[in-house]
Amino acid sequence: MLLLLFSILLGYCLLNQFIKLKNPIMIFSGSFIIGSIVSGTMLYILELLSIYTLKDRLYGNIIYFLISTAYIVYSFYSRKVLGSLKTDTINFFKNKAVVILFILFMLYSTWLNYGTFYEESGDIRIAYGAYSDIMYHHAFVRSVSIGDNVPTTYPYFANTQIHYHFLFDYYAGKMAQSGFSTLNALNVLSLLSLTVLLLLVYEFGRKYFNSKAVGILSAVLLIFSSSLAAFEWIYKNRNTNLIQGIIKRTGWISNATFEDWGLFNFNVFINQRHFAFSIAICVFFALYLVLRREVKSTTQYKRRDIKRNIFIGIVIGMTPFWNIISAAVCIAFIGLFGISTFFRNKAYTISKVNTALICALIILPQLLLFKSGDTVLSQYPKLHFGYALDKFTIFAFVAYYFKVFGIKLILIFASVFFVNKAKRFDFLIFLIPFIIANTLQMGVILYDNNKFMFMWLVFANCFAAYMLVSLYRLPQIIKGKIESWKKRKTDVTLRVEESEEAVTQENTIKSEGAMENITQEPSLITEESLENVANETHPIAEHEPETISQVAASDSYKSDVREDKSSIINIDRLMRYLSLTKPIVVILTFTIILSGLFDVFAVNNMTRYKIKDNSSELKQWILKNTNRDSIFMTDTFIPADDNPITAVTLSGRMLYAVKNDVDSSCNVDPRLKNITKIYSFSEGLDKTIELIKKEKIDYILVDKNVRNNKDLNLNEAMLEQNFKLEYTGVKEYGETDVKVYSIKNKQ
Repeated sequence: MLLLLFSILLGYCLLNQFIKLKNPIMIFSGSFIIGSIVSGTMLYILELLSIYTLKDRLYGNIIYFLISTAYIVYSFYSRKVLGSLKTDTINFFKNKAVVILFILFMLYSTWLNYGTFYEESGDIRIAYGAYSDIMYHHAFVRSVSIGDNVPTTYPYFANTQIHYHFLFDYYAGKMAQSGFSTLNALNVLSLLSLTVLLLLVYEFGRKYFNSKAVGILSAVLLIFSSSLAAFEWIYKNRNTNLIQGIIKRTGWISNATFEDWGLFNFNVFINQRHFAFSIAICVFFALYLVLRREVKSTTQYKRRDIKRNIFIGIVIGMTPFWNIISAAVCIAFIGLFGISTFFRNKAYTISKVNTALICALIILPQLLLFKSGDTVLSQYPKLHFGYALDKFTIFAFVAYYFKVFGIKLILIFASVFFVNKAKRFDFLIFLIPFIIANTLQMGVILYDNNKFMFMWLVFANCFAAYMLVSLYRLPQIIKGKIESWKKRKTDVTLRVEESEEAVTQENTIKSEGAMENITQEPSLITEESLENVANETHPIAEHEPETISQVAASDSYKSDVREDKSSIINIDRLMRYLSLTKPIVVILTFTIILSGLFDVFAVNNMTRYKIKDNSSELKQWILKNTNRDSIFMTDTFIPADDNPITAVTLSGRMLYAVKNDVDSSCNVDPRLKNITKIYSFSEGLDKTIELIKKEKIDYILVDKNVRNNKDLNLNEAMLEQNFKLEYTGVKEYGETDVKVYSIKNKQ
């Protein structure tokens, strides 16, 4: 708890000094985001330095708190940040709509995170389908908080260079060291991230389209998926009790490849606990770019912008090991937003391009680190068109995404024709993650491209929301235009009548003068002169000058009364038709989010597995009898239930190798072959012992999964004869005993 508070205060002070935001949502969201990035990264670097120089990780924590405390105190007293904090807090809570949304988003985020992963009497309950990803991330958290995983490596693939964004989990581990349990640390960080993301999405929609309704609807469309699968399910089950079927659903609604895994709904936030934070980074900086674009170019702006650019460049430069996709998308957004204003605001262009270059210079070495060493990522990216499609065609491509996103897809792309030119260019910028997801395969696991898709979807939802709100307001818009047209026409008619009256008076005066001239100078009167008087021109309203005789003789002028009556009838009929758009838009919105509503029941009905934590005798033995950096060799796959392999990771210890999760970035095959060699003793005792020492394996675990795995060809007798049996759990995890052998104390 202490670390989280320090981080938010640190983030607030940094924002106050370098960016000077005025938007309350941006201020507090940015304080959390930037404070977490800076704190987590600082802690890791300082911990590494203290390990290498002082041989004790504790000094890294102490140095961080000393530096943070000194800077916060300096900011509060020298920069008078306390007064700003009070003002910003008052402004935030003064806006009732924002406070209500904050509470609703917080409740939703808490339900989603704690409803799928929570403590129960010292043990863990976890939703089915969430096991694989959550327990992997939780293993990172435990390995940092009670293990010895710094420098950080994979808890499922020990002693290898990491090619994964681990800093979110590392930061949660440090939060656990400062007072939270590891489960609460991961959940609190995740729910705050999702709450901040939804607030930022609301604010982006509100500011970008100048509409609170668009902002709220943008967040709703992010929460609830828009798949057409709900309608297919209703059709297939039309002869059953639909209400009961919906309420008792246990799986994700789907009708397209990967959709049954929940890759396009809020299951992403259940499984990938770090991902809401990563998207929030992108939305925060995208909103910042939009707001800064409105600032006029001045010399003072340029001078202050240099400091701001360097700060933003450093912050985004810290993000690759929080999420490499987020870092790449942020660079693209900053650079392209700058280029988009080249002809309108060159100072803004230069500023943002420079910021993008600073980011790139810091990120490039980290990107090379991701692809270096023994990793399968060195072979990627590769060209792959159409994401889930085996064979790409335009029809199949459109059909797939229409199934996944439904009617919302039409609204997203239709919006391009109803926004101004600047927003059309922005739309293309926001489309970049979607294009990447459908043209490149970024890793071994193809479906991982859905992260790019979600980055795009956040902004695409805002454009869809804009279309829905515009359609809802269409009657008022047209009514306003009609009233304006009527007013203009009434003004024209009045001015015509005034002009006629003036001309009549003028003609009367001229006629009287002409009669006088007849008696005095008859020779001046001619037919031509009388005709000129009658045809004298006068300006009428906003039209080109017409003669009075032309106005009087005009067919359009004579039929004005008939046209006005007919127009009123037609307008009334049109308004009656347009009044139907409001209920139609409400129904349309409901149909768009219907699949997402189905998935809410699926979350509630998911089976919650019990995973022994404090009640695990194996875990308690590991904590008391093994070193914090111990490495265990186990079966090659972790089942999605309570098992002894999870007991190892809950102890903060490392696994030698499993297939789960790490095969997307690590070359696991050589180690899986080593596991087979060791369990089977296929190369004899001496070579087996030599291999164990070479791979730095400390303990060998045997359970029912190892015994049932025919590929391992377990030779348990050789283990019993040549290695010391350290632990026996009698039927602790299933029908057979769990045994742990120590290779350090061989007979």
